Amino acid sequence: MEGRAGRLSGRWLLAGLLLLAVFGWGASPELARAENPTPAATAPAMASGAITVLQSTARADFPRALTFHLQARSSAQIASIRIAYQIQGDPVTYIARVDFSPASTVDATYTIDLTRQYYPPGITLQYRWQISDLSGAHLVSPWYSLSVTDPRFFWRDRTSGPVTLHWYQGDDNFADAVLAAANQALATASRAAGLPSVRPVQIYLYANSNDFRGALGPGADQWVGGQTFPLYRVVLLLTPPDDVGQAQRSVAHEMTHMAIDTTAEDPYGALPTWLSEGMAMVAEGPMDPVFVQALNSAARSGRLLSIQSLSGNFPSSTEEATLAYAESGSIVDYFIRTYGQQKLAVLISAFRSGSSSDEAFRAATGLSTMEFQRAWEASIGAVPSGSTAASRPAAPSGPSGAGSIINRIIAAPVAFLLRLLAAVLQLFSMTKG
Repeated sequence: MEGRAGRLSGRWLLAGLLLLAVFGWGASPELARAENPTPAATAPAMASGAITVLQSTARADFPRALTFHLQARSSAQIASIRIAYQIQGDPVTYIARVDFSPASTVDATYTIDLTRQYYPPGITLQYRWQISDLSGAHLVSPWYSLSVTDPRFFWRDRTSGPVTLHWYQGDDNFADAVLAAANQALATASRAAGLPSVRPVQIYLYANSNDFRGALGPGADQWVGGQTFPLYRVVLLLTPPDDVGQAQRSVAHEMTHMAIDTTAEDPYGALPTWLSEGMAMVAEGPMDPVFVQALNSAARSGRLLSIQSLSGNFPSSTEEATLAYAESGSIVDYFIRTYGQQKLAVLISAFRSGSSSDEAFRAATGLSTMEFQRAWEASIGAVPSGSTAASRPAAPSGPSGAGSIINRIIAAPVAFLLRLLAAVLQLFSMTKG
């Protein structure tokens, strides 16, 4: 249960913005994003005898803000200050103009409002200052680091394999059980995704809903019980320590997302949501009765959703989201039982390479998407989906059959023009005769 996000063409624009920011410091007041060509930790520091950094500090006040403070001095009036920062694991460097009062000695503060530009706890942010004065002198400071934690709680830490667990309620047995489930699910999903190795992961366990909601970014759905940030290798989970079984199910779900959800600028995008969420549901173990009931009810009443309609964002309402998750879990479970893990790896690889849904299913099963869906529906005793509007495949061109509407709009004037041209030619022929 998580969220995700451009693409290659956008990267060239972003690279241009970085060049503008580096070579034309005062040219734009906006935030720039660009590829960082070298790792932050090894970037050399640049200095000018005219400009000196007197003090550089940073403070993480999660979940409200990250604050950066600079004191600098120069022999001439300091005219421009920018801050460049990147999050560990993110290949993008952000560059922003810092507001201050120009003088030869300055105090400048820059703030990242986490209620608008959210980052989870567990990240490490690296930043440096870019300063210029009216004499033409420039200084680029060394990289500094800021570790972001959630200071509202006294965290305990435990590491097993690539997983580090942070929790503040529950005993050692609780932590050991969660860690074991996390490592097992991470290893299983990594093999399915064809990953040769597993990078370190941090998990933050929140003991109650209020604590958990306070750690989430703006706009998170109220029914969400976990969030995974594959780019930052961080997971946030709502796991009351008195329910070890549920904690293990939840962590297995999110570790599957951590393994299979891509963080690269993949030109073909992420896996279909039903596949990603379905694998995570299967990793939990036997399906929760709430999901079983939702699936059975929809199957009996002919309200099952099509696989195509489950490929994008899931519904926001609790009832519809429950059905979407239940179907996804059932579909993936049926696939594995029928075709096996190796064919699942073929399906994942096909989607990763940019295959359409039908192409991916045919490569893995020999069936089209609809043929596979019919077989899955039969396996759960569902009313045939062709008899219901809810399970018909989505129109190929946008919502509500927008493609057919556009075709009619285009076709009408074309037909009219053809008739008009024929009439004119006929009239010309008659006149000529």
